[in-house]
Amino acid sequence: MAGRVKYDVLSVPGSVIRTRGGIDREYYLRLPSPLSLRMAAVGMEIGRKGKNDNEKVELLKEFYLNSKINYAISGLPVSADPLDEFLFVKKRGNCEFFASSFARLLRAAGVPSRLVGGYFGGEYNELGGYYLITEEMAHVWVEAYISGFGWVMIDPSTLSANFQRIGENRQTGLAFRLRMYLDSCNYYWNMAVISYDLENQFRLLNKVNFQVKQLPVTFKPGKFLLWAGIALILPVMIIAVARSRRVSREEKILRMFLRKLKGKCPFEILPSTGLHELAAHSGDPLINKFVEIYGKAVYCDRKLTGEEYRVLKDLLRGL
Repeated sequence: MAGRVKYDVLSVPGSVIRTRGGIDREYYLRLPSPLSLRMAAVGMEIGRKGKNDNEKVELLKEFYLNSKINYAISGLPVSADPLDEFLFVKKRGNCEFFASSFARLLRAAGVPSRLVGGYFGGEYNELGGYYLITEEMAHVWVEAYISGFGWVMIDPSTLSANFQRIGENRQTGLAFRLRMYLDSCNYYWNMAVISYDLENQFRLLNKVNFQVKQLPVTFKPGKFLLWAGIALILPVMIIAVARSRRVSREEKILRMFLRKLKGKCPFEILPSTGLHELAAHSGDPLINKFVEIYGKAVYCDRKLTGEEYRVLKDLLRGL
């Protein structure tokens, strides 16, 4: 896996996002110019037949189902008007084609709409206690504004002729489990070692042990050895790295220095604040002297000498 992203998520149960005070309908009804004649005709016909926003959405869904369009990731339309080609000529495309064309036709029918990009699906890792989401799960869908309800999620890709619901071919074999176990090792390695935090390391170690105990395991020699290997090797690896990692003398005294300054500086010390910038803003000669000595060593990629370390400690006592 190339990399990981960590962020907080706000979950909205259901498929409707309610809004207060309505929306800017004109903005969400804008259409690119020019819109192909065939797409404009479909949109106007749906707008004429549908008595309200909900009926128009259902009519448009029927149009896609009757069109027998296949979901595909190769051989995609590449003409000057790819969405028109997608709907009426090639009748094959990926989620971007389905969502973009659906949103345009909704707007042509008078229903405010917008595209949403993100990820759809995920594989639950029982050992790690998290969902594994990879690049292949990137997806685009539509939100339509239904008067009286709010923004309603619609996934036009599910209207494809060859649609297969996520989870129908869920992997459960030994190869899949092994992949999940290895990903757990990678996950805990990143959390406990790369993002170093001793307290976090032991908390994660306890979590690993708890997850292993909770998993339903039918006794089979192969599975037993696999679980035993993970349960024994991973904790040992984490503890070994935790013990081997030593906070350097330079790191220790810098942390002490920053703790001292928290109560003295009239401005907020941000993670992005440089030491020389901090000294310039403080106007304190002791702070300036500390930064000068510390910077001459660390910024020149060398360790503090014994004498420099002693002077810095004296400066800290003065602060």
